[in-house]
Amino acid sequence: MIWFEYVILPHNKIDNLIQEYSGLLTDSLQDNGADGNRKPSYASLVGRGIILNYLIEHGWSPTKLKDLKVGKNGKPHIVGFKEFNISHSNDIILVGFNDSGPIGVDIQFHQKVDFSAFKGIFTTSEVKQINYSLTPIETFYNIWSSKEAVSKLLGLNLGESITNIKIFNKSFSFKDIVGSIYKFNLKEEYTLTLATLNTSDYEIRGYEL
Repeated sequence: MIWFEYVILPHNKIDNLIQEYSGLLTDSLQDNGADGNRKPSYASLVGRGIILNYLIEHGWSPTKLKDLKVGKNGKPHIVGFKEFNISHSNDIILVGFNDSGPIGVDIQFHQKVDFSAFKGIFTTSEVKQINYSLTPIETFYNIWSSKEAVSKLLGLNLGESITNIKIFNKSFSFKDIVGSIYKFNLKEEYTLTLATLNTSDYEIRGYEL
């Protein structure tokens, strides 16, 4: 089973949210190498807040959050806990949990894009998809978000692997690895992508603060 939990954050409430979460979560950030003299980002705090809430709801000790580590290429994990992944863009923070294997999630807020800057990064086929699309911005982010989600799923360095990640309609391939791609319409002008190595049922739960 795959679970998505997300928070939509109005910008005028960010400071209050940081203050609310800091008492619970700053220790876990410091334990994992964050600079104690620098104010943790709201995304870091709220992302860990979602994980903390999930731990408590499913019978885990809140102190398990202190076991959170960041692996190669920035992929987070908690030893002895299920796979999860975090993404944030603009005013949405998303955490995906997977009971049955690794997971990669990515959310992108749509902005103007200079497509010429990506000609050497996207494949010829992907560039054609964008150029001939009736909605090129949406098509671009569908491809980009998918590559991001796959790189996070597999713990890859996106800059070194992006041209080798092939995106299809509902699947991907990377060298001899194949998996599934899911797209979700969470909010207008956002693209949300999930990448897994298996197919699974899913549930989405969100909070708008």
